[in-house]
Amino acid sequence: MITPTQTLWNPRTMSELMETLKDFGAMPYRILAGGTDLLLELKRRPQPGLAVVNLGQLRDERFGQVGLDDGAVWIGAGVTAANLCHNEWIAKRWPVLCEAAMNLASTQIRMVATVGGNLVTGSPSGDLICALVAMGAVCRLTSTWQVHETPINEFYLGPRITSLSQGEILYGVVLPMGTGYATMYSRFVKVGTRRAMECSVVSVAMHVEFDEHNRISRCGLALGAVAPTVIDAREAADMLVGKQIGEINAELMNGVVAAAVGRARPISDLRASAWYRTQVLGNVVRGLMEEMVDKYSRR
Repeated sequence: MITPTQTLWNPRTMSELMETLKDFGAMPYRILAGGTDLLLELKRRPQPGLAVVNLGQLRDERFGQVGLDDGAVWIGAGVTAANLCHNEWIAKRWPVLCEAAMNLASTQIRMVATVGGNLVTGSPSGDLICALVAMGAVCRLTSTWQVHETPINEFYLGPRITSLSQGEILYGVVLPMGTGYATMYSRFVKVGTRRAMECSVVSVAMHVEFDEHNRISRCGLALGAVAPTVIDAREAADMLVGKQIGEINAELMNGVVAAAVGRARPISDLRASAWYRTQVLGNVVRGLMEEMVDKYSRR
């Protein structure tokens, strides 16, 4: 049973974890996964009496697994960023996610930082969040009363605020496989004030799939660090769907850039001004489209 004096819990199975969360009731607690964000937060702002549920000893194969899930790809919330960097299947199918993982902090942090921790932290500049939004990922949430799924772009209610309820955890994410494709263009670009160990000033994830006629069959575009949450720039991405490479001209690019920038709500802070973020965002989105056109026009 829960006691007010115990502050660290180490469940070893999912059933034990669920029972622990159920016993908490309305008591405040936090989930510790890799700890790269939470430990720093608690060091800056200690919360006496807060219960911490450590998932480091959890023995659940699915929680730390990358694999198939009823025709889709499953990434458990306990998978580390380093796992994503070195997973050949992910690298081949979704390079944007590998690039985002490679841009996450340092080698040492990537060894412990988890997918679930990065997503639940809910930072507007979250690297993995940006990539997963562009890929159309679905979050699978579990609790003692239900298991349900929600699109990742609906998972965030505000800066660092998710739709998770008391007693509920993010168990993993599902990536729809779609109907197949002939080739793809899949990139993640992060702009910061220094080359490493820095939060984004602007980040953009773009995942484009082409059919056998070199026509875009699927396009995802996500924008990070330019609004209270990562933006799913669906209107901008849809402007490219159905187009062949030869049809992506300067006029269309201008329209896509305008639609993407129109979704942004950047702020000025210590890292950059709102004006700078807006300019960089437009340049990065345009640069990705130009790179894509140049790459596939020469095929």
